[in-house]
Amino acid sequence: MLRFSRSIFLLALMSPAACVSSPDASQSTAAVPAPVTQRPLPTEVVTGSWATPVSRSGGEALRDRDALKISIGVDQFEDSEFSRFGFYNGGGRFEHAYGGDTSGSFSYLFQGSSEAVSAIEVRARLSAESQAKGLSSETSEVTLMINGREVGEKMVMADDSVGQMYSWKIKDPVVIAQLQLRNDSSNELRFAIAADAKKRHGLCIYGRSLQANDREGQPITVSLQLNSHTGHER
Repeated sequence: MLRFSRSIFLLALMSPAACVSSPDASQSTAAVPAPVTQRPLPTEVVTGSWATPVSRSGGEALRDRDALKISIGVDQFEDSEFSRFGFYNGGGRFEHAYGGDTSGSFSYLFQGSSEAVSAIEVRARLSAESQAKGLSSETSEVTLMINGREVGEKMVMADDSVGQMYSWKIKDPVVIAQLQLRNDSSNELRFAIAADAKKRHGLCIYGRSLQANDREGQPITVSLQLNSHTGHER
């Protein structure tokens, strides 16, 4: 399975976009140079080679009374194992990271907590990724992994360019223990479609809305329930 890291993106962005044809020496007048093919703008990334690099922020954290809520932009993926992938925010309802056409994964980094954690909840708007929209049978079985450990699967709806919200609630003590030992921004969240998954039709992860007054769009969220306030769980 192919894996593309952010360093490969940077190398791809530094390479020439296209070759320009040399003039025909037999012609008496100068040949008009062939137009140079331009890479897409960052707002319309169409392949993994042109994926827009972003800083490794580990998400933005907001502490409330009983939880630490971490928001991760869908464009902030650290690597991808899809053969075709990228990020798009040039139109439609939501910006989204996409990977096709069958199995693969996206990984993101997020910070942990130095405080005792009792549970984790991960929420994301997802769909399969298909260039032929409207095929309801083309769903994908998505496995969520935290620091390399599988924490659950969801059968994700077919691609309709909008997706729906999915939630994983985790109380695995091994996952929580690993998280507390890594209370910086090095914890890994991975959305994966295994090579032997029941359904393998790629993955879209949707983020913020691209339309005015549309409040449905949101980043990936990781909520860490803190032990000190377990009596106030929502």
